[in-house]
Amino acid sequence: MRLGIAGVGRMGAFHARTLSTIQGVGGLVLADTDLDRRNRVADELAADVVDGVEGLFSAGIDGLVVAASTDAHADFVLAGVQAGLPVFCE
Repeated sequence: MRLGIAGVGRMGAFHARTLSTIQGVGGLVLADTDLDRRNRVADELAADVVDGVEGLFSAGIDGLVVAASTDAHADFVLAGVQAGLPVFCE
C-alpha cells in the first residue's frame, strides 16, 4: 500500500515515521509547503516527494493522511474522498 501524507510538520512527520514501520505500507509520498522540511523527512524515511497536495493524487497513492494545518483539512479531505481514496485526518 502506498500512502500520501499532506503535511509533514510535527504530527505529519510522526505519522510518517509510524507508517513507515508498518508491514504492508510499501511506500510514502510526502507533500508540504515547507520544502526543506518535506525533503528532510523524505530523506529520513526514503519516501517520495511531490510538489503540492495535488501531486499526491497523481502519484498512485492508495490512501491519504491529512496532517496539514487545520484550515486546510476540509479541502484536503474532500479532495481525497472525491478521488475515491480512504482518508485519515489528523
